[in-house]
Amino acid sequence: MIGLIVGGIICLCSTFCGICIEGYYKKRNAYMQDFLNFVEFALQNIKFAKDNTDKIFDDFLQQYYGLDTRKILTENCVKNKKIKPFAQTLIELKSEFGKSKTIGKQNLYDICQNKILNKKQIFVSIEIFGKFGVLDYANQLNHLEKSRSLLTKEVEMSNKFVNVNGKLAYKLGFLLGLALMILMI
Repeated sequence: MIGLIVGGIICLCSTFCGICIEGYYKKRNAYMQDFLNFVEFALQNIKFAKDNTDKIFDDFLQQYYGLDTRKILTENCVKNKKIKPFAQTLIELKSEFGKSKTIGKQNLYDICQNKILNKKQIFVSIEIFGKFGVLDYANQLNHLEKSRSLLTKEVEMSNKFVNVNGKLAYKLGFLLGLALMILMI
């Protein structure tokens, strides 16, 4: 009887690990999708309205997340758990852009490095944000077009990881727990 209870607990824990792994892939996918939306938003605003970086950050955060950056930056709640990870990245970038118009690679790495992205995605983020707002009009549009095509590929890969690896982790977690439960009995 105790073996059945312990086996059930092991099965639940193993299934929970699979669910957590699937959630990790979903968060990464949402981050990359938000990043692609930001690049497309910036491309349109630079192309048609010729907005500056501060206005692009403010407008994107307001339209996509309903966040007022002036309020957030004055309250110093940049690391708020309720704010989505990409919105946190943009808020930190906006505060760094406010200090100086360029951000060093180490500062960009510190901002873009989080628990969601893999190394390739971090370096893609650094490449895109490193030239954001620094180039002239034509080069900025060219850079954002290239960034959009690169991010589209990253989003497709991220979708693939969610659909294949995420679901596989969930199913394997349950099956591993079930196998251990059977061995316990």
